[in-house]
Amino acid sequence: MKLQVESWAELNLMSNAAELMSEATICYKVGAYKGAYLSSYLAFKTELRDRILHASKPNAIDAEFWEKEVVKKLEDDNTWEGTLNNIIDASKENAGKLGAVFKFTDYTTVKTEYNYWRNIRNCCAHNKQKRITSSTIEQFWNYMQDELPKFYVSGGKEYLLKELCNANRYWDSVGEDKLEHILDQIAIVYKDDIVQCFETVFKKNSSSLTTTESNLAFYKIIMDYHDERVRDAFLELLYSNSGWFLDWYHEFPKLFQLMDNKYNTFVQENLVPRLENGMYVKEEAVFWKLLVDILRNKSNILDLDKVTDNYTNFKRLEHIKLNEEELNVLRNHKVFNKFLLHAGRDFFRNDADSHWDYYNSCSNKDDSFVRKCFEYVEWDIEIIEKLNVAYEELEYSAKNRQNPSSIKNADCRRTNYDLIIAKFKADIMNVIQEANKQITDYVYIQSSLQKQNL
Repeated sequence: MKLQVESWAELNLMSNAAELMSEATICYKVGAYKGAYLSSYLAFKTELRDRILHASKPNAIDAEFWEKEVVKKLEDDNTWEGTLNNIIDASKENAGKLGAVFKFTDYTTVKTEYNYWRNIRNCCAHNKQKRITSSTIEQFWNYMQDELPKFYVSGGKEYLLKELCNANRYWDSVGEDKLEHILDQIAIVYKDDIVQCFETVFKKNSSSLTTTESNLAFYKIIMDYHDERVRDAFLELLYSNSGWFLDWYHEFPKLFQLMDNKYNTFVQENLVPRLENGMYVKEEAVFWKLLVDILRNKSNILDLDKVTDNYTNFKRLEHIKLNEEELNVLRNHKVFNKFLLHAGRDFFRNDADSHWDYYNSCSNKDDSFVRKCFEYVEWDIEIIEKLNVAYEELEYSAKNRQNPSSIKNADCRRTNYDLIIAKFKADIMNVIQEANKQITDYVYIQSSLQKQNL
């Protein structure tokens, strides 16, 4: 059976160290624990050496010293291990020379743990009376997996940050496995400060929050990552750059609940004003999804009168695409009725001046939005009475018109009333019956049905 550490080594270690770890796991499986430890420790040290040899020179070290005292000595089989120990021992904050090879956040703890496992290795190598068991090996493997991310030239944080930026910029070349590997190490090294990584990615590449195909793939890994701290860091980035939220919400609807859980004022602070004021969105579906989410979860913070009084929002009816459950959320809050009576109120105004303002070529209003709204309204007596009174006013006004354009406007409005009454005859009759009224109580609706032979 393949051990977890084997898979980890294949993904995280360079080839020389990975081969040594393979030998270590073979020894472990047959109970040769001393051999397993020595091979594991050598793999660890080999990985550190190769990382330094493959790295660029740190700024704090001059070129000559780097070449003679670091590179050449690490390449020499007789001096490399002692040189590596000297590098670790010399490490300290703001160090120069050997101490500047690695930069650790907590260098004292790193050196203490490093020297502890080095002493265990010396006991194994010199046959001292030190008991080596399977738990010793497993603890060392845990140490390797937890601590190796910190051992990068110029510091683990800087290295990993650069790797994350490259993963975002060159996603097609880097891919999913590499990003997950980087995130694994970032979660260990940055702990609760992971948001710094995403902020840096955004600063270095402002288009990183644009919802392109590659960015979607990049952030999907982050959204689904097993460590919540990584996902929460992305949420914090969106919170700080709330103008990007709606683009990402369109792609990941679960962001609404995640953001609301993490920041209980975010919805009221950033999203509600956009709904109420007729927000700009790339995809009209975002408006309707967001409206449903807010009404479903936090309806008390939304002024529906403001939302439904905005004609820009009213026109979005043309692009509504919701399932039945979502439509019912809106119906339960009388959203479509409110739209009809607020933003659509001019459809019920029938004096000549109102018609001129409504139907002239400069107007942004159109009967098609009203007809669309009627497809979703909850028919009630208020709507029926509104329609009947409006029809009465239309006929009174039309009789007194002489201007051909004004007469045409009246004919257009009458045609729309007749279409709506005919299409929703069944709904109208059901509401009238449930209210214990008669169709004869609504003379102009009745007249429209009769002239259409309905």
